[in-house]
Amino acid sequence: MGFSDSSVLLKIALVILPLALILHIVGLATPSWSAISVSVAGVSASQSIGLWSTCGTTAGNTECVSFDDVPNLEVSDWLKACRAFGIIGVLAVAAAAILAVLCTVALSKDSHKIAYILATVIAFVGAAACILSCIIWAGKVDDLIAGLDLSYSFALSIVAGVLAGIGGILEAIDLCK
Repeated sequence: MGFSDSSVLLKIALVILPLALILHIVGLATPSWSAISVSVAGVSASQSIGLWSTCGTTAGNTECVSFDDVPNLEVSDWLKACRAFGIIGVLAVAAAAILAVLCTVALSKDSHKIAYILATVIAFVGAAACILSCIIWAGKVDDLIAGLDLSYSFALSIVAGVLAGIGGILEAIDLCK
């Protein structure tokens, strides 16, 4: 079994799953899951918050602070859940991408059907974890600062979850052929 013998669906999943992984890693790492901007007396200020840190910009000066570096700040349980599901999403999508490579390049469906099933299931687990992390964030972020808007890091993780789900669907369709 080689790349040329693989189905088009597996080849598309082989592209989609690593892309989902990259987008979700960037989404998790960047501090802009939510943001707010205000302007008072001609001075603009903005605040962006991510899973691990927050950045504030006032009059063009930006300062970022890790949540771990803020004394007497206890991280909320819902934020810990977002982090946990985000990390689970990264690990699952990475595993699904690795299995997609193996299924596309090295393994035959006849003799290694379990690898194909695992690739499909793990892609769905990764998609669910990415989306669940975003759902928790969207539902609870107003507990941090009222009026925050969802931002690009959040969107990257949503897109990653959708792409991982599409990759899982493609693998499932190929598996049923």
